[in-house]
Amino acid sequence: MASGCRALALCVRSELARMPGLSLMGDEILRSPRAFASDSTHVTNDVVGRGLTGFRAADWLRERCGIHTELSGHRRVMLLISYADAMAALAEEHAGAKPRTVDDVPAWPDLRTETVMLPRDAFRGATDESLAELRVVAGR
Repeated sequence: MASGCRALALCVRSELARMPGLSLMGDEILRSPRAFASDSTHVTNDVVGRGLTGFRAADWLRERCGIHTELSGHRRVMLLISYADAMAALAEEHAGAKPRTVDDVPAWPDLRTETVMLPRDAFRGATDESLAELRVVAGR
């Protein structure tokens, strides 16, 4: 079972390594004195080379491909290949898949959201109490 999961992760890694603009994190991290192990089932990609943030890449994978990522950040997105994955179905579904183009990528400033209230003020701000029956009627 473990070898099947790792084999699938290696297959996913090899396919992603061929895509331009992606930089896969692998065993090279073990050269750092702060790292002592690497798990091949965690597939981490730096996506900045494709003009994306990790957050945008994770959203795109979820919305367009139905793939949920384990972690995402400003530069990277991490996929976790686990035993819960339907390994045969996943391998069959993506066998021979061609890289897709990423369209409608927003500019970095467009990703910023408007802050209408400081988090401190929201936490300490006024609240209202309502009964459960009223919340259903009010749509809350």
